[in-house]
Amino acid sequence: MQNISPGNLILQLPLKVQYGVMEDILRDRAIGEKIGTVDDKGETTNYAEILDITFGESLREDFDFAVNLKFKTLTKLFKNKIGRLEMDVALEFDEATQEIGIKNYNLEGDTNNWLMNNFIEKMVNNVLYGTLKKKMKFDLSPLIARRLEKINSKFLAGMEPLEGILATGEIKNFKIDNIVPGSGFLLIQVSLNAEAMVAIEHLNLEQIKA
Repeated sequence: MQNISPGNLILQLPLKVQYGVMEDILRDRAIGEKIGTVDDKGETTNYAEILDITFGESLREDFDFAVNLKFKTLTKLFKNKIGRLEMDVALEFDEATQEIGIKNYNLEGDTNNWLMNNFIEKMVNNVLYGTLKKKMKFDLSPLIARRLEKINSKFLAGMEPLEGILATGEIKNFKIDNIVPGSGFLLIQVSLNAEAMVAIEHLNLEQIKA
């Protein structure tokens, strides 16, 4: 008798990643970062230092996230001044690199000082936007891979979707198809390529009749 090998199985799996997970990554990357420029001579001019950053859902139409940033100024004109700003951010997903990043932003400063507001606007447009764009480029593949390891271990051991029916297999690879911002989470559409086999060990005739 010819041996039967597991068949190829392609699954579409939606995964949720809470904004808190992404905020933890962003805080680890950004807090303590000095925002500045380097001239042709290699000399650095720092404008501000990021003290804190939070991440949440944007309430503004056409934007996905709100990034709230607390910073301390480092310039001669504004020395050790504490400022806050909120950036509404629209995301884009690059399917080729499997990364998400910033497509567009809208800025609001939190100060009554016109000069300070002007400083914040110039700092964001000239320096900070580029810094945050780098910090907010997320490759979610490693995070998803860790989550799928748990699913794969159960799949390898065998799962029983119905009494007497055992499904076994192994997830070989995956690809992110799309990312959709939701209320408090990112919904990630993932395609899984797996080898699987279903074994019928016994049938519950009452279930079949039902």
